[in-house]
Amino acid sequence: MKTLNRSLVLLPLTFTLASLSASADPIVKQYQSVRTSGMGGVKLLTGLYDENFYGNPARTMANDKFRITVFDLTLEGNSNLSTTANAASKSGDVLSNIGSTAGNNNHFRIQTSFPSVYIPAGDDGKNSYAFGLLTSTQGDIDLHRYFQPTFPVIADIGPALSFARRFFPDNSLVVGTTLHATYRAAFQQNFTLVDLIHGSNLPSINSASDGIILDDDLGATYVLPIAPLDFKITAGAAINNVLGGTTTLSVHLAPAKINPPTQPRTLGFGASASRDSLGPFTNFLLSFEVQDIGNNPDGSLYRTIHIGSEARFGILLPRIGINQGYVGAGLGIDLRHFTIDLATYGEELTLDSGISEDRRYVARIAFQI
Repeated sequence: MKTLNRSLVLLPLTFTLASLSASADPIVKQYQSVRTSGMGGVKLLTGLYDENFYGNPARTMANDKFRITVFDLTLEGNSNLSTTANAASKSGDVLSNIGSTAGNNNHFRIQTSFPSVYIPAGDDGKNSYAFGLLTSTQGDIDLHRYFQPTFPVIADIGPALSFARRFFPDNSLVVGTTLHATYRAAFQQNFTLVDLIHGSNLPSINSASDGIILDDDLGATYVLPIAPLDFKITAGAAINNVLGGTTTLSVHLAPAKINPPTQPRTLGFGASASRDSLGPFTNFLLSFEVQDIGNNPDGSLYRTIHIGSEARFGILLPRIGINQGYVGAGLGIDLRHFTIDLATYGEELTLDSGISEDRRYVARIAFQI
């Protein structure tokens, strides 16, 4: 009877999976803050503190306070995670229950950025510094892919050191760099939902790949000599993973002894407008950025466009933006030593924006002194 149940599930799923249009993996980001997520993905002209380690290192100069972060945890998931978990927990044939979720991408990310230290330049200084230990484990268990790997999980851990320096008498130009040493482990094997229903063996940890990536980011910002309506206009650009994000040291802890996927070299640029106050808000900021050029092979230009805004209202920091054509929003709560951030945003799963949105929800709690 169990075999019959599997066959009944397999037949419609085979036709459904085979008929789906080709899709592309979401653009893999080594690190993304909750603040960035709520602001439509902008970071090159808006990044602060931990956001500079994998954004624009020149923005290290924008860190206005000395800070030591002793705890910083981010959790991210999409709505499909709970749906799949509920289906798996129902009574009856587990495989049949999971089969009912075909077509759903199950996304998760667990991320930390502590301990970390941020040393600002101050009003008269020329140099600023930042150091942190970052970890990120993300996965997209995509049950609707028939010919592509369906269990890709990537884990990164390692230190990052950022340095930025001001130039020109008016300090309008800032140039920065970030050095990374990242141990990456990846788990990605061709194992489809059809294999699962057939009763094939689950992918083994023996197929995991790993290695150490040594790389560098370069970035700059420039404050334009104009201020329409008292808005400060800043332009900027960054090149991430200058060396190409390939494995530098083949130090393998996993049994497979193979190198992990590369993190491609990317280019990003944009412009922002900021103002000390706007109506009842302070620290108003609006940014337009084009990112991930080089990390979006064959994808639509719209997947690289990000627009976002943030302002402060007391201890609250409301945020809104557009990421790859999808609306994002967030809220930060700044309690001086404690910080809480919440956000939701949409990520495109195909090559063209507007085809398959993956709605994600993110939460962060941090303690700093």
